Parts: sequence; C-alpha cells; structure tokens
Amino acid sequence: MRKTLARQKSVCFDLSDKLCSRWVEISTVNVLLKFIYLFCVVTHLKDMDTQRGKKRPFFKWTEDKMSLAIDAVKNEGMSKKCAAKEFCVPRTTLKRRLENNCLKRKMGPKTILSEGEEKLLANGSCLWAERAFLLMQQIYSPRCIKL
Repeated sequence: MRKTLARQKSVCFDLSDKLCSRWVEISTVNVLLKFIYLFCVVTHLKDMDTQRGKKRPFFKWTEDKMSLAIDAVKNEGMSKKCAAKEFCVPRTTLKRRLENNCLKRKMGPKTILSEGEEKLLANGSCLWAERAFLLMQQIYSPRCIKL
C-alpha cells in the first residue's frame, strides 16, 4: 500500500522523467496525455455558473410518449394535433421530429467534450486506476495550464 501511495504522490508530467517510466508503456503516452488534458478541462468547468433566475419546467413528456405519437402519425394516419393532444407531447416538437427525423433530445449550449472525448476520458480513468493513480484535482490542477 505504501508503495502505491508513494507512486501516486510522485506524479509528474515531465515527459522525459516520470510519465515515460518503466511501468507506463510508451505506446499509451499519447492517450494518457489526451486524458490528462480532458480531465483538466472537466475539473475547471465546475467554476462556471450557468443558472440565471428561476428555472422553467422543461420536458414534461417522456421519450416513450413522443415515439408513440410519432408512430401514431406515421402508421395510423392520426393528425399531428390529435396525436400531440392524446399523448401529451408538444405539437411543435412532434412536428419538428417528424420533419427532421431527429430522435435525440438536445437542450442548452453545445457541449465542450464530444461523445468520443467523453469515452476517452472514461477509458483513461480506468487506465489510470489500473496503474494505481488517484484522480484528484489537487494533483493535476497545477500542471493543467502547461498542457
């Protein structure tokens, strides 16, 4: 246990020194650097405050109800207005989904990390856990600016 704690405390991001040591494979260095960068981005996003005023109630309907309404319009020939009323979904959303074939629910500004980067971050955390690293902001934050 002491050995792994000592290893965790000696984390340094100098490429010539600690990161390319014998227990980290050289082929994974690029993946680990990308992971470190993404981890730094995510930890510094906590400071952003996006809430302004009172929140409006959004999405009082479920995706299941929306898919049932879409099926009713496409297959059964029901009107958009009737389907929206029967399944308690917004008529404009139903109309937009029928015209554009969009199936995902999106709200708010664009995300900073793409789905691929999120997967890389998750896989990187597992990779770091296998190598006995703790993911703590105190360890990584001082070096994040240099990356």
